[in-house]
Amino acid sequence: MPTEGVDRRDFLISTGAAAGIVILGGGVMMASDGAWAMTLSRLKPQQGATLIRMARDLYAYDAIDDGPYAKIVEALDAEAAKDDKTLALLTEGVKRLDDAAGGNYAGEDEAKRLAALKANAGSPFFQKVQGSMINGFYNDHDVWAKLGYEGSSAEKGGYIHRGFDDIAWLPKS
Repeated sequence: MPTEGVDRRDFLISTGAAAGIVILGGGVMMASDGAWAMTLSRLKPQQGATLIRMARDLYAYDAIDDGPYAKIVEALDAEAAKDDKTLALLTEGVKRLDDAAGGNYAGEDEAKRLAALKANAGSPFFQKVQGSMINGFYNDHDVWAKLGYEGSSAEKGGYIHRGFDDIAWLPKS
């Protein structure tokens, strides 16, 4: 039943959804299944959705949901809240990415998105997002667990007696 003054169509248009992400307004984004949520203070929700899609395209893991990727975007937003240069870099970079993909990077097919990424590779924007992914994503213990990495072994005596030769995917010789 629609809320007074807002019909169903306007509600759906205003909330939007991209790649399983629901944009609730006020800078709040949530997974369509409720598995994660993030709040953006300086970036717009559509920019956040584009950055999540970019991060997934750069470091694609089917076994990992959007939550860890959203953490990186939230960290970029927090940095942008403190630094207007970072905000401008991200805002302009998302616009260039959208333009290169035909208008809506997050909503385009994979071929258009990859072409847009290649067109922006090497730019300060691309390097910023890529660096944030490398430093944040791969230091996230939730990601480690999903990728099967047990963490450092030095304090546990090393790998020689703890999984050194338990790699099941290598062919037996």
